[in-house]
Amino acid sequence: MSAKKCCIALMVAVCWCAVEARAEPLDFAFSENGGWLVTHQNCSGTYRWSPYRGILKEAAERIEHIYADGGLLIGAGFDGDNGYVLVYKKDGQTWCSCRNIFKSVGEKIKEIRNSGGAIQDVGLTPDGGYAIIYKKDRGTYWTYSNIPEGARKLLKKLDLEDARLTGIGFTPNGGWAIAYRNKSGTSWRYHSQGIPEGAAKLLKEKY
Repeated sequence: MSAKKCCIALMVAVCWCAVEARAEPLDFAFSENGGWLVTHQNCSGTYRWSPYRGILKEAAERIEHIYADGGLLIGAGFDGDNGYVLVYKKDGQTWCSCRNIFKSVGEKIKEIRNSGGAIQDVGLTPDGGYAIIYKKDRGTYWTYSNIPEGARKLLKKLDLEDARLTGIGFTPNGGWAIAYRNKSGTSWRYHSQGIPEGAAKLLKEKY
């Protein structure tokens, strides 16, 4: 499996908008029992926030600690059980906080970081699948394994369009959501399929 140049989106619920016109969703994470987290930023990109509902208590506490300690959450992934990855920035560095994830996912994250890559987001599935977005040598790339077919097909399409992926998330029951910008970075889009009602409502109301 080779890393590919960043490009992603989601099908079914689709939104296309000028970045300057409104807030922009950057990432999605979904946990069991309908829990969700959506990271987004304001039009100018100067403020970023991550509302969430019903996620793992340990993950929620860790997120609050990250912010209290001066960090900024940029990506998150839940595997539908007790595993999670939180990606955040602090003091100019990018860090990953991981708990109870599959060994193969941890090894892939370590491989990317050891090669000079900076993790931007990690999407997790209940059976050990993953999608990882990372930056390296001024470029943004992604790699994945064992993800839902619909998401995989869309990633291939976006690869051809040379889009720039910002976030991806998977639900425990096969749903998914992807956010990306067009090649020039002037417009953004997200696609979602089978995501929790609360997250779908938030996206519909705000974007």
